[in-house]
Amino acid sequence: PTASTPVLPTHWVTVDTRVKICTKRLENGRYYCKYAWVVDLMPHNRCVLRVEDTGTLLEGIDEYDLETVVPTVSGLIKVVRGDKRGELGTVYDKDAGKGVVYVQLEDDMEIHKMTYDDVSQFRDSG
Repeated sequence: PTASTPVLPTHWVTVDTRVKICTKRLENGRYYCKYAWVVDLMPHNRCVLRVEDTGTLLEGIDEYDLETVVPTVSGLIKVVRGDKRGELGTVYDKDAGKGVVYVQLEDDMEIHKMTYDDVSQFRDSG
């Protein structure tokens, strides 16, 4: 990376975020394109998921087999990449064609432009 290129953390998956499974390797594709919630983190960029429609727990899932899920406008998100990583907010607007989402963060109440890969739907279980 150059001085102007941000270095992204290698581990973006975080507990209580919603993800989409994008691999056909799990049980012969049984979970391909299914949505799940991250319930725990494991070493080596792996996690434990609870599949939404079945409640099945899947362990040892590699984050490279997952993608973020951006909720509808006014939905709760967590920033998973970038300098605002870990912050919570709500979707203000989004442009799926460009892969851009505008979020209002709780800490400063400002609107921030981010990519779909920077945020994921969040569920406050605490």
